[in-house]
Amino acid sequence: MANSTYSSNFGGTCLAYDLIDSKLAIPAGARFDWRQKFVDSNDQMIQYNENAVPYFYPNLPSPPRPGPTLPVEDYTGTYWQDGYGQLDIYLGTDNKLRANRTHCTTDCSLTFENVTGDYFIAKVHVVGAETVVPAEFSLSSDGKPKSVGIGWEPRMGKDRKIWMRKVDDDRGPGPDPAISQEAQIPPYQTSQLPEFLTSHLFM
Repeated sequence: MANSTYSSNFGGTCLAYDLIDSKLAIPAGARFDWRQKFVDSNDQMIQYNENAVPYFYPNLPSPPRPGPTLPVEDYTGTYWQDGYGQLDIYLGTDNKLRANRTHCTTDCSLTFENVTGDYFIAKVHVVGAETVVPAEFSLSSDGKPKSVGIGWEPRMGKDRKIWMRKVDDDRGPGPDPAISQEAQIPPYQTSQLPEFLTSHLFM
């Protein structure tokens, strides 16, 4: 039994394949090095996170646009998407936007960090691991936050996001007629992803 995401999965996989290799009498020198595979995957995750801003936003203006557009507390509230459910964004003691997802398969928390204008990166934390996804807030014609887009699904491509509508001030959960069907359900894309992202541990 273990209590983390990456290390416990790695340890369990290494143990399982070691038992299988031993049962099959595979010589030590001929066995696949699962430990090194996971060390490499962890190093890849660290490098990916460190380079997330230029990866997601390669054409940032210099200097970046000041942001966000509104006072940061205006972006707090409840957001909804039919497939992903509810996301409650709040203001942390460090004046950063944060959210906790406790209703999904793997509990996680998010920390939003402004990059330029209303564009952010969201650091997604699970027990024992972290990744970074792009995030963006959109405003309605009255100048209030309307929705948040989060790059939950890396396979859709780095420029496509899952859009969640802000629902704490008006209509309640349900599809947003202002967001096109194409934007809500982007086409599936196969792209070259870092291996550690393909396990859906963070989604």
